[in-house]
Amino acid sequence: MTTFWTPWGRKRWLKLPFGVSVAPEVYQCKQHELLAGLKGIEPIADDILVVGCGDTDKEAESDHDAKLVALMERCREVKLRLGLKKLQFKVAEVQFHGHILSSAGLKPDPEKSYDLRVIYKPGPEMFISDTLSRATAGCAGRGTVYQRHAICSLQQEQEDVQHVNQADYLNVSSQRLEQIRRHTDRDECLQALKNTVLVGWPDVKEEAPLIAREYWPFRDEISVQNGILFRGQKVIIPKSLRPEMLTRIHSSHIGGEACYRHAQETLYWPNMQTEIKDFVSTCSTCNVYAHNQQKETMLSHDLPTRPWQILSMDMFTHRQKDYLLIVDHYSDFWEIELLPDMSAETVIKRCKAQFARHGQPERVITDNGPQFTSQFTRFASEWEFEHVTSSPRHPKANGKAESAVKIAKNLLRKAAHDGDDPWKAILHWRNTPTENMGSSPAQRLMSRRLKTSIPATNKLLEPVVVVGVTEKLRHRKQLAKSFYDRSARDLPELEVGETVRMKPLPGDNTGRWRVGTCLRRGCTEILSGGCRWLPVPT
Repeated sequence: MTTFWTPWGRKRWLKLPFGVSVAPEVYQCKQHELLAGLKGIEPIADDILVVGCGDTDKEAESDHDAKLVALMERCREVKLRLGLKKLQFKVAEVQFHGHILSSAGLKPDPEKSYDLRVIYKPGPEMFISDTLSRATAGCAGRGTVYQRHAICSLQQEQEDVQHVNQADYLNVSSQRLEQIRRHTDRDECLQALKNTVLVGWPDVKEEAPLIAREYWPFRDEISVQNGILFRGQKVIIPKSLRPEMLTRIHSSHIGGEACYRHAQETLYWPNMQTEIKDFVSTCSTCNVYAHNQQKETMLSHDLPTRPWQILSMDMFTHRQKDYLLIVDHYSDFWEIELLPDMSAETVIKRCKAQFARHGQPERVITDNGPQFTSQFTRFASEWEFEHVTSSPRHPKANGKAESAVKIAKNLLRKAAHDGDDPWKAILHWRNTPTENMGSSPAQRLMSRRLKTSIPATNKLLEPVVVVGVTEKLRHRKQLAKSFYDRSARDLPELEVGETVRMKPLPGDNTGRWRVGTCLRRGCTEILSGGCRWLPVPT
């Protein structure tokens, strides 16, 4: 019974191990087997009782000693070891498994006794057991008598059950109860269901009325009480009352799932969950004050294959001074320019200086600021690069520049706090290897380390082209996308003529979503969350 496998073959326990469910029974059986034939010896569990009998105390003591000697000899013979800690020797009274044994005889143990009060109840008042105990109406010529008693019993049961009817304990007014009952009587489906419940469900689903078959899976839970249908403790609502109930369920304008959790405790009708969700989704009040849409999955920029190929630009202000930041997507190397003003002419001049130093880019990504409008578009045409703007009200589309601005502000802020030269801080940052890239921004852009105040050998300062940058960038973007998309999803496409709601525009503090209509489809060229709108012929 306790055999188990090992690398050296099958093994078994020589003693009964702990945890075996049948261990007490096996132990008791073995104990009876070892002590079989000994009179006056009663083993139960791990206790052995030796009883001495006689007409006088002396005879009883002598009989006890003889039986004890016989027990000791048997234990020595079968090698049964006894524990002295539990030994009680020649006591006049002993508690033994719920009983007390003494010279007066056997009596119950008061500690194991309980006070019980037996109350007599006439059979006709015990409705279920009395009815089920009756013989059928044809046994031994006494069917009429039994039938009469059964009918009386059922009538009495019905009278008493009326006092515990669920319909009487509904937490609604009598007018509402009457309304539910009246609409139930007018509902064709519920009338068929009520008749089926009262007559009895057939054995197979196909024999049930067609309009009542949707209640077949839980037919055993359905009951009729005071003309109202219940599924367990839940009221089955007639079809004509469901719109009113939906309004009541959603009166607090909570979400669809919360409304369903609230309703399913007390109400029921087929497809209730779907109808509640549809009702909530079309609630005008909820749509006016709706939350933001769930964010869409990440759309990454095209991967650059060489330095200064794709750039992002952004403007920022620090300590009441305006700056232009240009960041390279390949190397993460960024240039910062202090601007005397925020005009498009000044921004273009600073861009020309950087392009003359590092070369013309193929693509420049910016936001929709006033510096990057028509004049900057002409500049892009003259210098032969593509200008792409991010989606309106979606700054994450220009996330590369936003991230670089955060780093630049942090360096400028800390340098000002310590009174240090901010350009030294920028120099050290450019020379610091990027995490999981194995090279610094300066190495990826210029193929060399920059000389700083930190000592370095001439060998380390020699130019070396960094290889495998694009693959590392791809791996980094894939990892970022996998984390981002865990809480994102793609939204369904809009159809022409579809009614939609638009998120409040900047400056609209009401928080209300405006109603609109989709007039036509647009074609977009998506570039890493940024987009360029192209007209579609109509």
